[in-house]
Amino acid sequence: ATTQYQVLSVATNAASCTPLTNAGPFAVATDAPLSGPAGQWTGHGATASWLDCQNWASGTVPTPTTDVTVGPAPVAPVLDAAGATVGTLRLAPGGQLTLGNAAELAVSGDWLGTDGIATVAAGSQVAFVGSGPQVVANGSFGRVVVNNAAGLTLQGDATSATSLTLTAGAVATGTAKWVHLNPTGTSLSTSGSGYVAGTLRRYVAAGTAEAYAFPVGTDTQYARLDVLTSQLAGTSYLDASFGPKTDSDTGLDCADTSPSALHYRGLYAPSRWLLVPDAQPTGGTYAVRAYLAPFSNLVDNQFAILKRPDASTSAADWNTGGGTLSPADGEGRRVADGYALRSGLSSFSQFGLGRAEAVAPLPVTLVSFRAAAQGGAALLSWAVAQEQHISRYEVERSLDGRTFQPLGQVAARGGASATYTYLDARPGAPLVYYRLRLVEPGQPEAYSPVALLRVAGPAALAVWPTVFSAELHLDAAGLGEDVQRVELLDTQGRVVLTQALPAGRREATLSGQGLAAGLYLLRVTTATQRYQQRVVRE
Repeated sequence: ATTQYQVLSVATNAASCTPLTNAGPFAVATDAPLSGPAGQWTGHGATASWLDCQNWASGTVPTPTTDVTVGPAPVAPVLDAAGATVGTLRLAPGGQLTLGNAAELAVSGDWLGTDGIATVAAGSQVAFVGSGPQVVANGSFGRVVVNNAAGLTLQGDATSATSLTLTAGAVATGTAKWVHLNPTGTSLSTSGSGYVAGTLRRYVAAGTAEAYAFPVGTDTQYARLDVLTSQLAGTSYLDASFGPKTDSDTGLDCADTSPSALHYRGLYAPSRWLLVPDAQPTGGTYAVRAYLAPFSNLVDNQFAILKRPDASTSAADWNTGGGTLSPADGEGRRVADGYALRSGLSSFSQFGLGRAEAVAPLPVTLVSFRAAAQGGAALLSWAVAQEQHISRYEVERSLDGRTFQPLGQVAARGGASATYTYLDARPGAPLVYYRLRLVEPGQPEAYSPVALLRVAGPAALAVWPTVFSAELHLDAAGLGEDVQRVELLDTQGRVVLTQALPAGRREATLSGQGLAAGLYLLRVTTATQRYQQRVVRE
């Protein structure tokens, strides 16, 4: 501001006096309070510092309740110190913001960086500390802290280059994801009340041993998963998420044999984790810790991690993945541990928490138990040894792998060894499960492992193995006519592999080379029919 001054009188004394040569007026510049709108950057200060009040139209540095718009300015704001706060930060078209390595900015509102340019140093920190829901649009940060119980919502992918600290609140990603670039395991931390409700991408280091926390979940459920790598190679990043499993457990039937004999028939909750890599590992192994917060009614030593291909929706595809468990009451086997643990895995996929049934020692040595198709019937056969106290074998049948009904019984003969057969003339379904109930008077119930049988219909297409890696084979001799074309379709309905068969040929082998892991549909076309079979590339 400028003020005009006029000399009106001059006080003199007799000893010294000089003539008044200029009575004014004189223009004198003085400072006056700035009175522009709060949160408007002008860049009129002596430096470009965010913390210089002269750079703001209001003359005051933004507070947690000040919404800031950074638009085009001769001097763009630079923050390179701690102590800055803001309500909502909006970068308008042409606006620029620089966060130096020493910058610490606490945001109480939204971060709206879509229209401007933010240059962010890896050492800078942005903390989301609002008391109400916050939004992030176009957020690329160095260090990030999320400490808002009301949560954070992404309007596009957001990244953290150096560290991500999830103190409180869920980061809802929707169709986007949070990308954490630092491959050091400890660069991401969580308190247990802060997590990503959606997809979290973490980059992983090759050839080392690291523990990577994936604090993911849904809007209402925290479901942490940890990956502990051991000399892993070929995988750069993992996309982790947790959500509902839409298919039933019908057909789930797999087992661990060591160090504990466990039989799995279902999952503890209709939920699953997804771990999707940019590429499957080419070397090394890893372990998974699945935390138990989403589950209830767990029993020590009767739960374990199961896995199946990412795209699968079939309960029959759940398996142990070739991994191993700790011994009974060991790490990850007790509810008090807070997590389940499976080690020695080599591929990434879906993960679920299997509900196990401990396999009780049989009162007889069951050498084998098999089910084989005999026309439209099922022939069951079993061989035993050391049969001393068994009175009979009760044959049970199930159409879903879970609920078994009595079918018939065979009296035990006793002795050192014996073989038995039983014919089920009408299995009643194309897919049937059988087991034996071993009856020993005065002793608890004991059951054999389950035998699964696919009963061929009048037109039979044989496909094996349905979970394949190198080759997929098919035999269409049972169809009664020549095969014209064989196709493999992905989950989007796109034909990814096709093979035409010459006249008279009814067998084919398809190569799995170049196919991504996941669920596929095998389609076989004859002159009059089209047959389809679901297969999985592992």
